[in-house]
This record gives sequence, structure tokens and C-alpha cells, in this order.
Amino acid sequence: MSVHGKTVMITGASRGIGEAAAREFASAGANVVLVARGQDAIAEIAGSIGEKALADPCDVSKFWEVERAVEAAEDTFGSVDILVNNAGMIEPVAHLSAIDPGDWDRVIDVNLKSLVLCCKHAGKVMIEQGKGKIVNISSVRGFQGRARDLAYAPSKGAVNQLTRSLAIEWGPKGIHVNAIAPTFTR
Repeated sequence: MSVHGKTVMITGASRGIGEAAAREFASAGANVVLVARGQDAIAEIAGSIGEKALADPCDVSKFWEVERAVEAAEDTFGSVDILVNNAGMIEPVAHLSAIDPGDWDRVIDVNLKSLVLCCKHAGKVMIEQGKGKIVNISSVRGFQGRARDLAYAPSKGAVNQLTRSLAIEWGPKGIHVNAIAPTFTR
């Protein structure tokens, strides 16, 4: 599959898997939209990629910010062909009796709610285009529990199930939805 000339929107693009994906897609000829809260980091990465990159500071857990980011991608490059939902975080490891509700909410917001919002807004564009690809970054923790990992693992399990449901719903509309479940990466 060639990505030359395609527009790829990547969340959590300020470092790690997101940054590596942005650089790889750009080197293959894609336009890349780097989405993250780390404005300076994505601006630096976009600057090193060049005119095929757009840095868009965004809190992907906020409905209106995601909607605006998708519109900016479409306005700048004319489409959103591929979405990589990479934004993620892990909570402070704690027993259920000690987990802070705010920590739980932050993990669910970043790992699951952001994915739902990005799929909703980018998916709308893809449905209008009649094609698209969505890659959700999950985790091996989405398939196996771990003591004191009581927000991260459930959030990634939900990512896996949402991926399956969207694949069934949107596949007939020309949108392929998949997940990748890595473990710790460099």
C-alpha cells in the first residue's frame, strides 16, 4: 500500500511511537498531521519534516479540539486518509481501594475517550470520502490483566472491543479499522 500523497493524522505524535510513525509516514511521501498537547515538541518534529507536516496542538480528550484538528487537517491537505490513534498514558499503579478517581478519569480520557472522539470526527471525513484507514494503538495489557493496573488495562481492552465494533460498522463503507497491541517500546 502506498501512502504517497495521503494525509495521516497521528495523535500522541510528540514522542515515542507517534513521533516514529510521523517520520516514517513522511519519509514514505505522506502528509502528516502531528497532534499532541506538547506544542513545542510537535512544532520541532514538523519543522524537521518540512512542508508535508502540520503541527496541531490539541487535547484529544476534548470534543471541540478534536473537531478543530480534523478540520485543520482537511483544510491544509484536503483529506484525512489515515488516522493513527496513538495518544496514551498509564496511571500511577495502585490497588483498586487506593486508586484516585482523577487518575482513573485521566487514563480513560486519554486512552479511550480520545480514541472515540478522533474516530468520530476523522471517521466522518472518511465516510464522506468513501475510504480510510484507522489504526488504534492498544497494548498487550488490553488482553491480559495485571494487579494494580486498574485503569490502563481496562482502557486498552475497551480499545480492542471498540476497534472490532468499528471494523464491523465501517468496513462496508470502505474504512478499515485495526489495532496494534505492542508491549513496552523504545
